[in-house]
Amino acid sequence: MPMPAGPGYVDSPSMSASSSPASATASRQASTVSDNGSGPPPGLDVPSGSSLGLKIVRAMASQLQGEFSIADGAPGAVCVLTYPAHNRA
Repeated sequence: MPMPAGPGYVDSPSMSASSSPASATASRQASTVSDNGSGPPPGLDVPSGSSLGLKIVRAMASQLQGEFSIADGAPGAVCVLTYPAHNRA
């Protein structure tokens, strides 16, 4: 189904996700989701945003003892959840 035209829409929408060590010591893990949309809205306040999506990722970050951030990917948004890596040995 084609995406509707208008602000925030692109002709060929795409999204990618990855998970990898966040540092050379691999003591932290980072899960990243990015897209090629219009990017985060100007003035977005992640710590106090009231949308359901922000509430969910803040709760997840808290449960994982991590941090969540959103940056302008120009184009699109880059969302990163960083949290301590756990050994599963």
